[in-house]
Amino acid sequence: STSAYVYADWAAAEDVIWTIGMGFDDHRDDNRGDKVDFSRVNPKFGLQWQILPQVNLRAAYLETTKHQLVVEQTIEPTQVAGFAQFFDDFNRTKSDLKAVALDLRFTDTVFGTVEYQRRNIEGVDSQYSLEEKNIRAKISALLSDDWAVSLGYERQKDETNTPLKFDVTTQAIPASLAYRASNGLFGNLNWTYFDQ
Repeated sequence: STSAYVYADWAAAEDVIWTIGMGFDDHRDDNRGDKVDFSRVNPKFGLQWQILPQVNLRAAYLETTKHQLVVEQTIEPTQVAGFAQFFDDFNRTKSDLKAVALDLRFTDTVFGTVEYQRRNIEGVDSQYSLEEKNIRAKISALLSDDWAVSLGYERQKDETNTPLKFDVTTQAIPASLAYRASNGLFGNLNWTYFDQ
């Protein structure tokens, strides 16, 4: 695999940052039973807008391809405007992501995020395609200098378009309690309700 990429952050105003980028991935493998031979130009766009001191809007559109092996990954930025752009999809897939989020600061110690993502994943030279729709909400609070707590809600709907078409909806309610001491001692207690 060969990859090339360029990213630029542009502060259009004091409270607006645009991310504009472009990546190119070329995948070749003639030594496998199923030959790999595809390339793609992947545009990247991101926006971060501090609407109010307590409200930050993030949005992104980006395209990616999946490298054949983990060792073929690059040091390309893993996120655009706070949205992850690389996932453990099937090999020989290309994807695009559209996402929007609001980051909220209710007080100096209570924070929240509401996020919506839509990913389209397609197999190269195959009938495989998947559409993911994700909704996430999370609220976090600093209880003290050492303690933090968070509670969230996540819903993901996967719709496949294969000869064996199926839809899967997954809901989760994660909760966590974290301890971080100034002497380096730390610990996490996590619990998740899961329904699929």
